[in-house]
Amino acid sequence: MFSTGKRKILKRQREPTQISDTNSEVLSVPKTEISSRRRKKETLESCKEVHGGTSDNKKPALDGMWVTLVNKASPKQLIDYVANSSKIVNKVLGSVVKSPVESFEISNDNSLRSGKVLYSNGLLSKEKYKAIRSNLSMSCSITSKQRKTIQLLKGARIPKLLTYDKVKQYIESNWNVAKVHNLSWIMT
Repeated sequence: MFSTGKRKILKRQREPTQISDTNSEVLSVPKTEISSRRRKKETLESCKEVHGGTSDNKKPALDGMWVTLVNKASPKQLIDYVANSSKIVNKVLGSVVKSPVESFEISNDNSLRSGKVLYSNGLLSKEKYKAIRSNLSMSCSITSKQRKTIQLLKGARIPKLLTYDKVKQYIESNWNVAKVHNLSWIMT
């Protein structure tokens, strides 16, 4: 006769662990929530034994699971896991992307981008540049007239162009542009 542990192993081979197709935070097999919770707990306990974690310190076990996942999963599998996790999409990715967006805004690439917008099809007026800068990074709510920043993800906004004064200062110090003088007094 089989022992209880042997039956559990055979049943798990017939019903291997899989995630839900629509939510990578939920196991779809086995069907029962109790069995799903038990499998997650047993996985963590096993990882604690392998990686040296304790009840008070799960970090070694979590670190081991993470490194194993990142190294053993294909990029496509990682994309599926991340894209189907509302926790990662709504609470993690925005924080990860926020710093590179801020770095890009003060970068030379964004300064060049801003200069290109200012000089596209001739020199734009200060008001027109400000309007374009605002329209590229802000949107109006349909229900109210209030403007808000366009966000790619929760906590991660679209990079803004430089302000008019900063792009003007950048151009004067870095581009070889001839000085334009106001000659309107000659026309009068």
